[in-house]
Amino acid sequence: MSPSLYPISPTKDNTFVFTSGSGHIYTVYFDRSNPVFNDSRVDKYGVYFGFSCDPAMKVFGRGHDPKIGATIMHLISELFLAYPDSILAYVCSALDQQDRHRQILFAKWYNASSLKEGFIFIRKKIYDNYCGVIYSASHPAVFEIGDAFFDFDLDNKPEVWEEEEFYFFDEDE
Repeated sequence: MSPSLYPISPTKDNTFVFTSGSGHIYTVYFDRSNPVFNDSRVDKYGVYFGFSCDPAMKVFGRGHDPKIGATIMHLISELFLAYPDSILAYVCSALDQQDRHRQILFAKWYNASSLKEGFIFIRKKIYDNYCGVIYSASHPAVFEIGDAFFDFDLDNKPEVWEEEEFYFFDEDE
């Protein structure tokens, strides 16, 4: 049985907000405005994904809240329902040296979600950056996506939001 979700409010430009039980405000965004891949065959499907938590949590002051991951995975599922050919790409923030933890936590959320049936999730570390992509197993460019992700360019990725205090993959954990 999966946990219930927090109430979600759409804001603007594919951005959504929810408040956790501990009062932290999460902003989840899906950005189609910038090129994601260096391959025109798949870039038209590319979507950057990330989220922030306000106020930012202390590294060791987090408690486990499964509803956060379930809510974020629900939003990702809704993206794929609306745009089934999307290729969701993310780069974990290295802020506070928790990027590896963020990658592991996101994989747990994914594995606990319904997305693991019918979707492909590829994770990798590029230099010192943890990143990944999720896309439908029946995507029309399924063979090209792996090649495009192999050549994934880390310039212009969601980590630039750190300056605005966007902490990718923070959870009450």
